Amino acid sequence: MAERQLSVRKCDTARPGVPPNGSKGKPGKPYRLQDGGGLSLRVLPTGAKYWQYRYRFGGKENTLQIGSYPNVGLERARKERDRHRDVLRTGKDPITARRVERAKVATATAETFGAMADEWLAHRKPDVSAA
Repeated sequence: MAERQLSVRKCDTARPGVPPNGSKGKPGKPYRLQDGGGLSLRVLPTGAKYWQYRYRFGGKENTLQIGSYPNVGLERARKERDRHRDVLRTGKDPITARRVERAKVATATAETFGAMADEWLAHRKPDVSAA
């Protein structure tokens, strides 16, 4: 399969329910436009377009959602695919790695009771005596 088969124009002109000539699929059904390397643009009957990265890990096929088409462009989707392929080469599941990354960000930015208490104490420290 050749790399980079999609163009921005093909992504823009993909219509819901009408698969391109020569591709499998029935009118009114979701279909995929393949870009290569596991990246595809899934076009739903509602008109929504989503980037997906399909890969195999541990003998099972998995699909990772990258984002919706107008928000995530073709070049950015390819960069995300390459990043996830690098994670896969290290022997880790890209979906699990992304969940761990998101959990770390959520933990670092969370407003926990301890963090709020430390902030309050730092603010009130000049007014509070050691006793």
